[in-house]
Parts: sequence; C-alpha cells; structure tokens
Amino acid sequence: MGSVIPIEKAFVPSSLLAFYLATAGTVYLSVIMTHGLIIVVNLSDWSKGNGLMPNDEILASLALSNLCFSSSSIADYFCSLIWEDFYSVFNKVQRVIFTLDIATSFSSFWFTAWLSVFYCMKIVNFKQAFLLKMKLKFSGLIHWLLLGSTVVSLGAALLFQWAVRITAHGKEAKETSNQTAGLPSTFNGTCNNVNEKPILLHMSPFYRLLIILLGCSVPLMVVVSSSVPVLYSLVRHTQKAEESLSPFQLEAHLSAAKAVLSLLLCYAVLVTSQTLIRMEIFRNWTYQYFLCLSIQLATLLAQSTVLIRSNPKLKQAAAQLLSGLPGYHRKGNNGRRTDSQEV
Repeated sequence: MGSVIPIEKAFVPSSLLAFYLATAGTVYLSVIMTHGLIIVVNLSDWSKGNGLMPNDEILASLALSNLCFSSSSIADYFCSLIWEDFYSVFNKVQRVIFTLDIATSFSSFWFTAWLSVFYCMKIVNFKQAFLLKMKLKFSGLIHWLLLGSTVVSLGAALLFQWAVRITAHGKEAKETSNQTAGLPSTFNGTCNNVNEKPILLHMSPFYRLLIILLGCSVPLMVVVSSSVPVLYSLVRHTQKAEESLSPFQLEAHLSAAKAVLSLLLCYAVLVTSQTLIRMEIFRNWTYQYFLCLSIQLATLLAQSTVLIRSNPKLKQAAAQLLSGLPGYHRKGNNGRRTDSQEV
C-alpha cells in the first residue's frame, strides 16, 4: 500500500488552479471536436452501407475510446473541484467514473498498438514466410483484436473493484460502500462519517504493477516495434527512389514518415504521463498532477490531429468543415492522392 496523503496538505494556488482549469477545459473541447469528427465520418460511411475498412474500424474504436477516456478524466476533475465531498455523497458515480477510466485508458493504448501493427503490415515489405502470412491475414483479425482488447479492458476495470484499500485514521481496512482510488483523480477522497476528514486511497501494489505492465508498457513495446520498421522502410524507399519519384510523391512519403514518427512520440508522451499517474508519483491536488492531466489531454488532441491529417477521407471532411469558417483558405493538393498518404 502506498502512503495515504491528507488532501488538505496538497494545495494548488487559486491562480494556477484557474489556469489549469481553463487549459484543460479548452483542450477537452478540442478533443471532443477532433475525435467526434473521426467517429461521425466513419459512422456516416457505415450507415450508407459502404462498410468500413480495417483501419477505419480501428480509428473509430480508438476515437471513441479516447473520447470516453478524456471525458472520465474531466468528469472526475470537475466533480471533485466543484464539491469536494461529491464522491462521499454520490459514491456510485465515483465507481462508474473510475471504472470507465480504467477500461477506456486500457483499451485506448491497445487500440493504438493495433493501429501501429496495421500500418506496419500495410507499408513494410516482408520476406519471412510467417510475416507474409500475417500480412495477408491481419486485416481479417482486426475484429477479434478489437473485441479481445475490449474484453480485457473491461476485465481490468472490474478487477479494480477488488484491488483498492482505504486507510482511515491510520488503520487499513477494506472499503465496502464508499470506494475510491488514488487515480486518476486530482482530488480523491471519501468520508466514512461527517466527523472524519477526507483521505486519499491507493491501489494495491500488485494491481498497480499489472495495470502499468499490461495497460502501458506492453502496448508501448508493440507500438515501438511496429513503428520502427515503418520508419525505416519509408526512409529507405525515399532515399532509393528519390530520383525517380516526383516532388509530390516524395513529399507524400516524407509526410507518411513524419506522421508515423509523430504518432510514436504522442504515444510515448501519453504512456509516460499515464504511468506517472498510475504509480502515484505526484500527490493529488498538486500542480504536477494537474500538469500531467493537461499534458495527457493535449497529447490526445495531438494524436487525433495527426490521424486526421494523415487520412485522406478524414482530412477532406475536416477541410469541408473548416471551409465554413470565416477567414479559412484551403490549401489543397487538387485532389491528388497516393497510397503512402494514408499512413
């Protein structure tokens, strides 16, 4: 068990708190718009009977998961801030928010991992028989991978209910009715009665390690091992065919490499911030914790922006949406498209 930190000892100046609130709120609205665009565009195609390509299925699942992930964090953030005893009174709401956070963050990381593997299978030319076979069959496995990731994520969230202990007045005891945890909230506390002060609760070390390994570290290794071959293949192909490629084709290959690298960096930052939260490196209700939350939301926004810019269909939909805004002038490529544009 981690040490319990009384809430009143972790303080953030009101001016700094207001800054984090404004920043988190603004970024969250942008996250809603970008991820909402990805979901709406793909659902629109599906409703028209066009069906979804494997990468579109992953993108839609990832966008929905990220949207729920950011929503659970913001809900926890504001509920705790507006009324510090909110969770003490409405403990069922607390359980829903924390369960949603565990499930969506877990699934978000794994969906990103499968997206990286899909790009690797699509772009890299393999010579090994096993990898060639996987390249041909991977698209057909997308449904099962997404379903499996969702089931495992829900299982991890349910396990959360048995992996938390509370400490009241220095005595450790199992929580039965007002369960909470030291993550991902910026202000987590509960009161066993009106005379007790709010305290912070922590996950068991084993569950914390399990979440960090299976929910953060393993997906990160999958993303890195998939992204590096893609970057190597794109750069090598660009160098070999630099003289034969047209300027537009060369730009498309370089843009694809930049997109993959950007996604890798975004994922690394997101995993780092999430790991710091899971490990409870920073005390709740401190500026370091608020900074981790702000970085996490900003990274989700950056990730969705890269996904939109690297996907022709989403990029066109975003351009059409922006064209209705005053002062926007589209810089298009006259409708030209190559396969390497869609990372």
